[in-house]
Amino acid sequence: MRVLTTAVVWLLCAAAVFGQGQGFGGFNLDPEQAADRVTTELQNQLGLDDAQAEQVYQVHLTFFTSAREVQGAGGDRMEKAKRFRELSETRDSQLKGILTEEQFAKYQTIQEANRERMRQRMQQNGGRRGGGGFGGGGR
Repeated sequence: MRVLTTAVVWLLCAAAVFGQGQGFGGFNLDPEQAADRVTTELQNQLGLDDAQAEQVYQVHLTFFTSAREVQGAGGDRMEKAKRFRELSETRDSQLKGILTEEQFAKYQTIQEANRERMRQRMQQNGGRRGGGGFGGGGR
């Protein structure tokens, strides 16, 4: 159950990254656009230098490419949830090696705030996903 919940939260966070009406559901953004959008937001929020930004972009490009493949594949929801969790853990591990301790701590805070917003939206919307941007926004 925890894996499924984690996957649902991850999917909702991905929807927040892509903006209202976009995201994995409609595949309106390709992985390059998604990686670029997230990198720009993290650059603004974490103060990444150019070298970090390029590395963060590559990590997210791999992440979104793999996530899109998982989302588009048939199969069991629990298996997809497990795979999404693995992808998220790999991404975070790679980011930890790129970011300073302070930046990574702030990144984790941002991620947790996004997850909490998604939980609240799910409760308010009766389980339906809400929109919004990476750093906020929405309905």
